[in-house]
Amino acid sequence: TVPVSLKNLKVLHYVNFSFNNLTGQIPAEVFRNGSIVVSLDGNPGLCGPRVLSLPTCPKQRGHSALLKKVRIPIFVVTACILLGLLFGFLWQCNLGTPRFNSPESFLKKLERRKILYEELAAATNGFNDANLLGTGSFGSVYKGILSDGTFIAVKVLNLQAEQVHSSFKAECNVLQKVRHQNLVKIITSCSNPYFRGLVFEFMFNGSLEKHLYPERDHSNDGEVCELGFKTRLQIATDIANGMEYLHHYSSIQVVHCNLKPSNVLLDEDMTAHVADFGIARLTTATSTDSLVSTLTVKGSIGYIPP
Repeated sequence: TVPVSLKNLKVLHYVNFSFNNLTGQIPAEVFRNGSIVVSLDGNPGLCGPRVLSLPTCPKQRGHSALLKKVRIPIFVVTACILLGLLFGFLWQCNLGTPRFNSPESFLKKLERRKILYEELAAATNGFNDANLLGTGSFGSVYKGILSDGTFIAVKVLNLQAEQVHSSFKAECNVLQKVRHQNLVKIITSCSNPYFRGLVFEFMFNGSLEKHLYPERDHSNDGEVCELGFKTRLQIATDIANGMEYLHHYSSIQVVHCNLKPSNVLLDEDMTAHVADFGIARLTTATSTDSLVSTLTVKGSIGYIPP
């Protein structure tokens, strides 16, 4: 083909390329000023500017055009793969086997189901003492495992105790109105003429009292952990957050009336959850009168609120 460098030959006035079987495009830059006379006869493979009486050169498809042709199918294939992965993930979450290591989602399902007394009896092995976590003035708490493997804590009220029905009503009233990450979560309640029980999310590290005073512990709710300063500070912060919510941010204000280490439960991450609302008081914005408890003295000695 004809080189572009010919345009640099200032004294060139005539060039003859006839009958050399040249091919390709004649650079327009070489002959742009018309000062060079060129003979191109006998080169049917040449193309170039019309001023040279040559056929017009076909438009060349550059690198960008090739990239466009390649990018489109790549984009379509990639999009299909991503959509397929997303669909598979959503299907597994919604229709696949439930993942019980995600307690928040599973507890919501539990809260919508009723648990029969027979299920609670089976879960606790007939409320066996081997599953006893602790006792209080209004009843006992047992560890249980439902048929699907879910751990629960079952609070069984002593129906012979004084004010037990008021305590049961108080705790139900509070727990159905509050929801916070630092309050114990109720799953359901079970009640018949001969039984009153509350089913809670199980706290794997037991009560705060067990870790503060291990010599007093006679429960069956796991090992005792040594609480360092950082852990104690975090537990105190969790408790304060839960109480702040009860006092200021829940739909109705709640005075716990019995906040003490045995009523603070710790989950597997040592996050604190305030528990035991059996003598709690619900108050309105304009009154501090008790709505749910008629007990004269509310709380444990040393922990009764002023």
